[in-house]
Amino acid sequence: MKKRFSDRLGSATFILAIMLLLLTSAIVLTPRVAVGIDQVTGAVWTSDPHGERVNGNLYTNARKVYLAGGPHKEGAAGLPDGIYYFQVTDPAGKTLLSADDLSMRRFEVKYGYIYSIDGGNHKWNDDTTTGYGIVVQLWPFTYTPNKGGTYKVWVTKVEHFNEGQGCFGFISSLSKTDNFKVGVAEAPKYFELWLSTRISGPPEIEFYVNYTTDSDGNPATNDDPVLPWTTGQLTYDRIENGYDVFRYETSFTLGTYIYWQFYVQNSLTWASDIYGPELIFQKGMVNKEVIFIVDGHKFTHPDHIGLQGWTIELYKDDVKIAETQTGLGGYFEFIGIGTGSFRVCEIPKRDEGWAPFGPTCYEFTVDGNNGGDFTFDFYNYKMLRISDTSDCRLELLSFSPVFTPSNDEPGTYKLSSTNPGSFYINIEKYGIPGNLVKVEVSLPPDQQNADFDSPNFILHHTYIGSVSTVDVHVYAGRASPSGWIPDWSKDVTSVFDITASPDGKYVTVEGDMPYTGEVFVTVHIDYQISASLTWEEVQMFNDFEYTFSTTVHHSIEGVRFNLPI
Repeated sequence: MKKRFSDRLGSATFILAIMLLLLTSAIVLTPRVAVGIDQVTGAVWTSDPHGERVNGNLYTNARKVYLAGGPHKEGAAGLPDGIYYFQVTDPAGKTLLSADDLSMRRFEVKYGYIYSIDGGNHKWNDDTTTGYGIVVQLWPFTYTPNKGGTYKVWVTKVEHFNEGQGCFGFISSLSKTDNFKVGVAEAPKYFELWLSTRISGPPEIEFYVNYTTDSDGNPATNDDPVLPWTTGQLTYDRIENGYDVFRYETSFTLGTYIYWQFYVQNSLTWASDIYGPELIFQKGMVNKEVIFIVDGHKFTHPDHIGLQGWTIELYKDDVKIAETQTGLGGYFEFIGIGTGSFRVCEIPKRDEGWAPFGPTCYEFTVDGNNGGDFTFDFYNYKMLRISDTSDCRLELLSFSPVFTPSNDEPGTYKLSSTNPGSFYINIEKYGIPGNLVKVEVSLPPDQQNADFDSPNFILHHTYIGSVSTVDVHVYAGRASPSGWIPDWSKDVTSVFDITASPDGKYVTVEGDMPYTGEVFVTVHIDYQISASLTWEEVQMFNDFEYTFSTTVHHSIEGVRFNLPI
C-alpha cells in the first residue's frame, strides 16, 4: 500500500517536474516585446454595412465587408480604449492587400466600441445592433491570392505597431484578427469622371451616373435596358495627374451585361452617350470619362476688339464633334469630352473682307496625364481689297489727319477720315538674269513717337484662291514713256519666296532675277490710328515722319521711305 502510494507519488513528482519544465520553457520562449505591454482584449469581427451580422464570414461583394468591434455578448469585454490601425492581408499574412496608406486606416475606440475613423476614404455607418459605436468599411483592398477567396483583417493599437516587424508592422500577440471570404458572384464596378478644376470647382455642380442591366442578357439583341435606370451620385475621390476625380462604386453579377451614362447638372448641363451592352467579366472594372473646357475669344487685330457671331469648330481625331458661335466680347466655349487628338478652328469670313492674323486652327492632345482646360484666341484683320489696277500703283506721299469726337470718353477725339488707310511701297531692282534677288522691308513699330500718337502699320492681306497671304507681289518690268514700270501682266511672284513675320511688321522677298533683268516689288501696307486723344494731344499731333526701311541686297541701291504727317 505504501509502495503503491510511493510509486504514485514518484509518478506524480515526475509529472510535476515535467510540467514545471514546460512552464519555465514557455516563460523563456515568450517574446520580449510583449513583456510589460497590455494584451489586446475584447473582440473584432467582420459584419455587413449596418453591423447586423456578428462574426459574418461570407460575402458576395468585397465592398460590403465592414469591421466591427466591442462587446457583442452580455458580459463580454470591449476593446481597450485607444487609437488603432487595421489592415487586410491574405490568410497567411504574406501579402498586404489594403490598397491605401496606413495613415488612412486609423480608428478610435471609446467605451469599448469603435467610435470614429480618422482620415481616408473608408465609409462608416452606425452599428444598429447595439446602438453604440460604428462599423467601418474595409474597402479598398486588392484581391487575395488565396484560391478560396479568404482574407484576414488585423487590428492593433498604434503604439503596438512596429514597422518592419511581425506582419507588415502588426505583431500577432498584440493584434486581433478575423478571417472572412468574398465570393465571386459579384464584381465591383467604378464609374469615374476625371474633371478639370473649372468644371469640378463650382460648389453647386453635381455628377451622376445612370446604369441598368440588359433585360435578356443577350448582347446580340441590343438596346434592351431594364427600366427604370438606377442613379448614383459621384463623390470626390482624389486628385490624379491634374484631374479632380469623382467616383461612384457599385457591383454587378459576373457575366451580366450593363448600360450606363454619365450626366452633370446644375451650373453645367451635360450628358454623355449611352454605353453598352458591356460585359461584366473581371473584378474592379473602371468606366471613366475625361471632361474639360476649351474656350477662347475671336478678336480684331491689332485693337483687340471682340467679334461676335463667328463660327468656331471642335474636332476630335479629325472628326468634327461640335461647333458654336462667338458671343459677347467674342467669347466661345466647348465642353471637351474624352481623350485623343483635338483641333479647334475658326471659320474665316473672307466674303466680308476679313483676313486671319495668326493661326486659324490650334491642335492639342488630351490624355490621362495632362488634366486642365485649354484656351485659344483667334485674330482677324479687316483687309482692304485692292482697287488700284493702274500701271503705276502710286505710293502715298503723306496724309493729313482729321479728328472727330470720340464715343470712348467725353472730351476725346479719334482720327476718322484716314481710319484705316492703305498705300504701297514699290521697290525697283535691276540685275543680271538668274542672279539672286533679295529684298527686306521693315515697318515701323507701333507707338513709335508717343503713346497718344500710335498709327499701327501692318502688311495688307489678300487671297490667292482661298489662302490668305500678305499682298506682296513681284512683277517683271516693261518700258513706258516714263521709263521702266511694273508689267502687271508678268506677275513672277510664284518663283519668289515671300516670308512675312507673324506680327505683320517684316517681309523678305527672295528669288532669281527673271530674263527682263528688272523687277518691281510692290508691298501693300495698311495703317490705322485707334487711340482716342485729348484736345491737348490733338494739338501735339503733327510734324511726325514714319520711316520704312527697305534693304535691297546685291545692289547699289537702298531705300528709306518716309511718310510725313
